[in-house]
This record gives sequence, C-alpha cells and structure tokens, in this order.
Amino acid sequence: MEAVAGRGWPVIRLVGCAGAFLGVSDFWRPAAREAGLRNPRRIQAHFARQGVPIWSSRAERVFQTVSSFSKRRLAAALNLIFQADKALRDTRPDDRVVMEDFVLRLTA
Repeated sequence: MEAVAGRGWPVIRLVGCAGAFLGVSDFWRPAAREAGLRNPRRIQAHFARQGVPIWSSRAERVFQTVSSFSKRRLAAALNLIFQADKALRDTRPDDRVVMEDFVLRLTA
C-alpha cells in the first residue's frame, strides 16, 4: 500500500481501480466454480449464454483465480470486499486504515 500511495495515487483512486477489477470479476468466480467450468472458453461461453458476454482475457483471469483458490477462500474474499466497501462509505472513514486492514486480511 505504501509503495503505491508513495507514487502519488490517492487512496480513493486505489479503491476505484480495485473495484473495477474486483467488482465484476469476483462475482463471476464463485459462479464459474459452482457451474464446474474447467477452462476459459467454457467460462466465456457459459456467461454469454446467460446474457453476459465477457472478453477472453477476463475469462482467463476468472479461470486462473478459480483454479488457484478454494470456494471457502473466494467466499471469504467477497466478504472482505463487502466489509471494506461498507467501511469506506462510513461517515468518517480513514481510507488508509480501511485499505491497510483490507489488504492485510486478504493476504493473511
């Protein structure tokens, strides 16, 4: 966090960047695992049939994450994202503390 913040990126921009990736992809990952999808092409085809077309590069990232993490770990990550988002929307959040806590819990 310090390395990125030290480059002049405001914390709110970091949250936006993380949200752009995590906001969509993290909801696809548990769905891909539940459907038993075993490769990026099947992931892409599955979501296209659902009416949500995705790019092949995004399907590849979803596949890599699904292959790397257990269902329990993905669910825990979604919960941490929810908690961090809620904390950032609080009346007087300290963004830095919230994000540090999020990163520490996510990587623990």
